[in-house]
Amino acid sequence: MKKIIGLVLSALIIVSCGKEKKTDSEQETLEVSGDKFTLEIEGIYEKDDSLIVFYENEGFFVHDKPTSVKVKGSPLNQKIIVDMPKNIFPSNFKITVSTNKDQKNLLISNVTIKNGKLLIDGSNDKYSKLFATDESFSWDEKNSRFTLNHSNKYPPSFIGTKELIGLLATE
Repeated sequence: MKKIIGLVLSALIIVSCGKEKKTDSEQETLEVSGDKFTLEIEGIYEKDDSLIVFYENEGFFVHDKPTSVKVKGSPLNQKIIVDMPKNIFPSNFKITVSTNKDQKNLLISNVTIKNGKLLIDGSNDKYSKLFATDESFSWDEKNSRFTLNHSNKYPPSFIGTKELIGLLATE
């Protein structure tokens, strides 16, 4: 009987110690997440496509190390997560929203930026104050979506506004 009680107590102590270790490592993970920016982009991409995100650092966009994400075409709204490299603290973002020349229309409903405790909420079309479109976009009033023009020198892109730059600077 004493052996059984001893085994049960030993098992409880081992299990309890393991849980404490998990909690410590989870806290470390949360603290580290402040070292990485994440962009959440919600929209309807009717055809397969790719997003490319560039960041600005010290007044210049870094074009040699873009972050690219493939998007599967769907008639439904989808959330696209773009994880930027760790220890990059940008002063602005530029998002090439489509590289597929067959993508004629695009509906974007959200562009939210997260980094640790920082949350720049772009939901409910608030992103339109944070990002400006280039000349590759026109608004389709009837269908409430963008019409894309891929015949320009560069693919259709959003670029952060002064408002976004100000919010990133407070981080």
